[in-house]
Formats: sequence, C-alpha cells, structure tokens
Amino acid sequence: MGSWKKLTLDDDTIYIGTTSVALNRASAALTLAGITLTTPDIGVATATSVNKVTITQPATSSTLTIIDGKTLTVELNSLINQDLTTDASPTFAGLTIGTTLVTGAWTSFTPTITAVTGTFTTVSATGYWIQIGKIVHMSFIITITTNGTAAGGVIMTLPTNSKGYGRGFVIGREDAATGKMFTGVYGGGAGTDVSLYDYANAYPGGTGYVLVGGGTYEGA
Repeated sequence: MGSWKKLTLDDDTIYIGTTSVALNRASAALTLAGITLTTPDIGVATATSVNKVTITQPATSSTLTIIDGKTLTVELNSLINQDLTTDASPTFAGLTIGTTLVTGAWTSFTPTITAVTGTFTTVSATGYWIQIGKIVHMSFIITITTNGTAAGGVIMTLPTNSKGYGRGFVIGREDAATGKMFTGVYGGGAGTDVSLYDYANAYPGGTGYVLVGGGTYEGA
C-alpha cells in the first residue's frame, strides 16, 4: 500500500503514493482519483435536496425507515400529508380509503329489518362491516322473536349503499330452528338493502328463527 508523500495546501494538490490528485474546490463536485463526492451530504440537517430530490424540512423531526433489502418506489400518485396511524380517511391522489383500513377493525351497524309482505311483531338485528376502496364486507345476525305476518322474504338495510342488483353476494344459515341455508339479492335503485330467501327461494324466517350471514358487494 502506498504512503502519503506530500500534502500541499497552497496549490490544492495531494499526493497518494506517486499519484498527484488535483482538488478543485471551486466546483460543486470534489474529485479524488476517479471517486466523485457530490454535495450536499444527505447527513447534513440543513440539506434541502439530494440528487434532485427535494427534502422539506419538518418542524421538529421525522423518520423515514426502509426495511433492509426493500425498495421504496413512488410513481404517479403519492401520499400527501397523511398519517396512516391517526388519519381516519387517508387520501391517495383522489382515492379515499375506508375508515377502518388502518386498524383492521370492523365497524358495528344496526340494520333495519322488514318483510317483503306483512309485518314483523318483534325482530332485531346487529351487524359489522368494513370498506376497502369500493369493496364492502359485512356480517349480520337477525333475530326474529315473533314473526307476526311477515312473509315472502326478509329485507335488511345495508351499512352503506351498494351498486345494486348483481353486484355482490350474501350467504348464511338459519341457526336456531331449521338450519337451512339462505342467500341474498341486492336491491336495485338506490341500493340501500338486500333481500334474503332460503335455498329454495322461499321465506327464510319464522318465530324463534335466527339468521346468521354475511356477504360482499361493490359500494356505490
């Protein structure tokens, strides 16, 4: 390995072994034996750009972490001024993501239950749902304490409107009396509800029946 022969500060010349290297301090780039060091140094707290990438200085401090071996690529759309740990509805260049995407928790809702014909004497329902983009997942339990004159089919309101007929599915099971399977048809028009029928297209309810089901549909 060569040794330092001479270090002259007056003429900005440094010798590495017998090789003479000129230091050009008037340029933005400092060249040493073919190695280029470009300023500003990314470690400098006051740097505003690195290789044409603009850095906006935070008011206090910020941390950008990229997992070892991974690549961070930002294309046409970018995340603008959003905190995925606290923002209820982060927006990516016009795409609004459902409120529970960040935490993964489903939100409860209380469906309104009616019948295709007739009226329930006593009926109640609970449900849970989550929306990711335009995709809505839901689950529900309908308890028919006293059926009354209800017949034809069971109509349940949705947590958020659907695109309507043919834009999703519902499947479930009567879990207290018959054990029969039932399916659902999303309504047309405003897409505010889904109609439930048993596997033979008959009325799925009755006094003491519990309808447990779930489904997925395209949100309006």
